[in-house]
Amino acid sequence: MSFVLFGGQVLPFLLLAFAGSIPRLALVVSGSAAVLVLLPRFVSIPRFKQSVFSALLHPLGVVALIGIQWHAFFRSLLGKPAEWRGRRYAVANVNAA
Repeated sequence: MSFVLFGGQVLPFLLLAFAGSIPRLALVVSGSAAVLVLLPRFVSIPRFKQSVFSALLHPLGVVALIGIQWHAFFRSLLGKPAEWRGRRYAVANVNAA
């Protein structure tokens, strides 16, 4: 899931950042993908009373989400418990079922 999120929500903007070093077709495709990524966010601005700034920061929010996801994954691999407000939650045994 991380790769789908990164590839669909973040990669088009990274490709646009390096527009001078990618082929023209890739530039057109990544530009179109970037517009399609932001379009639902801009359409929802009036309905949900969000700011334009938050819509523009959508790719950074996705990067943060992926970081949290991978951090939790590596903690579970290491057997470290999840913590929230000083409480520890044991790691569930996935193979128990």
